[in-house]
Amino acid sequence: MSWGLGMVVGPGIGGLVLQVNAFALWPLAAGCSLLVGVVALRVERTLPAGVRRTAG
Repeated sequence: MSWGLGMVVGPGIGGLVLQVNAFALWPLAAGCSLLVGVVALRVERTLPAGVRRTAG
């Protein structure tokens, strides 16, 4: 379901950003990716060891 929502909402948001400022899309996407990566690493530490999928 989340993949489907992203496929529907993503192009709409991307189109709006491109309409406002064509050069803002890629830095904005990179910033969002960086933020989500940091959040994922922080949340992983709070998971029990049996649930984690990465080594460590």
